[in-house]
Amino acid sequence: MSSGASNFINSIDRAFIYVLTASVFSMILAMVRMIFFTIKHNRKRDPEAVDIHSSTRFEVTLSVASFILLIIAGLWCIRDAEKLINKSENRISLRFAFRDVNLFALLVVLLVSIDKLII
Repeated sequence: MSSGASNFINSIDRAFIYVLTASVFSMILAMVRMIFFTIKHNRKRDPEAVDIHSSTRFEVTLSVASFILLIIAGLWCIRDAEKLINKSENRISLRFAFRDVNLFALLVVLLVSIDKLII
C-alpha cells in the first residue's frame, strides 16, 4: 500500500480487497454448485427430459415483484448518488459509495437470475 499518495488510498485498497474477496468467493461457490448439479442431473439417471408445467399467475407475480424491487434498488442508488454529489469534496466517503454501487449491481444480478431461473 502506498503512503502519502492520497487521503483515502487505504480505504480504496480495503474496498478493492473486499470486492476481490467477494468475487472469488462467489466464483468458487458458483463452480461448486455447477459441478454438484452436473453430477446430480447427469443423463444416466435422467435419460429423458420432462416438461415442467408451471403457474402463469406465479410467474407474473414473481416478475412484477422483481421489477418493483429493481425500481426500489434504483431509487436507493440514485438517492445515495445525490448524497455523494451534494457532499463537499473533503467529506466524500468513497468506500461507502463504492460499496453501495456494488450492492446495487449484485442485487440487480440476483433478481434477474432468480427471475430467469424460475420462469
